[in-house]
Amino acid sequence: MVALGFALLQQLWKNRRDAYNARVDEFCKLIFEAADQAAEYWITKKPSKAAKPAPDLKAKLGLAESKLEGYQLKVNFFQVLIRERSWTSKHDQIVTNVADFLDAMTGGEFGAEVRQPDPTRVRLVYTTAAELVATLRSTKPRYSVFEVLTGALIGLAFFYLVLHSLGSDVLRIFAPAPLGLPSS
Repeated sequence: MVALGFALLQQLWKNRRDAYNARVDEFCKLIFEAADQAAEYWITKKPSKAAKPAPDLKAKLGLAESKLEGYQLKVNFFQVLIRERSWTSKHDQIVTNVADFLDAMTGGEFGAEVRQPDPTRVRLVYTTAAELVATLRSTKPRYSVFEVLTGALIGLAFFYLVLHSLGSDVLRIFAPAPLGLPSS
């Protein structure tokens, strides 16, 4: 019975860990997709209206800006999901890295009417993306209250069974000592 309890607890923990790692994998994939989109945006020159840019370039840049704003929302959503399921020791670092990444993606001259290609910002996007992914990969899922209580209950059951199997000799160790010797 105790072995079954340990096996159940281990399976619950493994399933929770695997689900957490799957969310982190999805988040990392999203981060790199957003970084690629941002790099494409920042390496493209945005000419002035006086230069009569091609309509397809203008549409392409407008679409890229909309996609980057959408990626910002998705990254913030995943940040909330991961923060709720991870240990609190990494929360500040995650928040800082997400803020740096989002600033690299849509900071500077994002949305400006005229903009030159910015290779420095492209490097910054990829650098902050890599830092964020490294932070996410270093996080671990926290235990649920159910898992902690189940583990404690199984531990108590195991302790009881060990004491019970050792018999009355062990129980005398925990029994109060007699106050005095019986007189004859």
